[in-house]
Amino acid sequence: MSKLNAFKDNESGEVNMVAIVLIIIVVIALVAVFKDGISDVLSAAFKKIKEAIETL
Repeated sequence: MSKLNAFKDNESGEVNMVAIVLIIIVVIALVAVFKDGISDVLSAAFKKIKEAIETL
């Protein structure tokens, strides 16, 4: 019975869930702040990839 009570009282999963939600919020905020920069970097990368494919 004590193992059942220990399992019931274990809250480590809830703490991990809160940490994951906070990390997701931070990532979304960073993407919102640096949206233009990320877009420019991705555009440049795909442009280089396209040029490399065309030279083959």
